[in-house]
Amino acid sequence: MMFGPGNETMHTANENIDKQMYLDFVQLYQRLFVEYLGQAG
Repeated sequence: MMFGPGNETMHTANENIDKQMYLDFVQLYQRLFVEYLGQAG
């Protein structure tokens, strides 16, 4: 199981992702951790 920004390949040399994909996952992780830890507010 893989979860995170990027594509279906594992780490490679000189890897990169689209800036918007990165920012979308930052927001997703923030919401996920707030919900998981029960600290919404």
